Amino acid sequence: MKYKYTLSASVRLVDQYTGFVKTKSPQFWSDTHIELFPFPASTTTITDLSVPNNTVLGKRAEVFFAAMILNSTSYRLVASQIQLITDGITLGEMDFVVEDIVSNKLIHVELAYKFYLLDTRISNSLAKWVGPNLRDSLERKWLKLQEVQFPKLYSPSAINILRKLGCENQPSHQSLCMPMQLFLPFGESKSGMEALPVGYAGRWISFNDFTNEKWNDYTFFIPEKEDWFVDPEKCEIWLSQAEVMPVLIEKNESSKSPMVWIKLKADIPTRLFVTFW
Repeated sequence: MKYKYTLSASVRLVDQYTGFVKTKSPQFWSDTHIELFPFPASTTTITDLSVPNNTVLGKRAEVFFAAMILNSTSYRLVASQIQLITDGITLGEMDFVVEDIVSNKLIHVELAYKFYLLDTRISNSLAKWVGPNLRDSLERKWLKLQEVQFPKLYSPSAINILRKLGCENQPSHQSLCMPMQLFLPFGESKSGMEALPVGYAGRWISFNDFTNEKWNDYTFFIPEKEDWFVDPEKCEIWLSQAEVMPVLIEKNESSKSPMVWIKLKADIPTRLFVTFW
């Protein structure tokens, strides 16, 4: 099923960007020198975006972040997607170096736009947030950032490349830009939480439970992955459960967990992951 907007492609891209910028960045850790990078104010609207049609979600997030910085009055984009190469061998990549215009400090920023589902079977506070397809978790991502990504700034390769880019001084700060959409189990009020988490975006349900539920009063839409940023209120095409089931069956058989937009009559639409597990 293809995502069909009644608006132009450029407006659809703006909807993706707007959804990206409006996503919250929860603070799951405090015992670290890594700061959360705040989205600059007044960058929620933009018109001069250009992204190739086949650009995957993660790369779109990088384009949107760069556009946000370029349209900001608080920061200057110094470098992006910095390839670390030694003797012709690529050792990795640093996402961004930006300059705080007020303080003139250089900041190494790592970007990770994530979708995590709460697995209540797991007790660890970070490990229990898992990716829709179980190939990722908040714990694994955080460990990789700490042990692999952020230390790259201090490698000889990074120092040499940043000097070639005109950075006389190394970035003095490191920040993490990690917007998240967080999903709780369907049918559970708050899953043991006192309040909905910052970044709460919807619910998740297993494919088997989805097929057993009664959805007579609901309508659905399955967005393409690059539109997972978008607010479901932008959707203008709503389908019955029977109409979306062929796509959900195909995804389930391929061990994929799609995002579904769901609406109850005149209520505000929301997001629902239908998982294969």
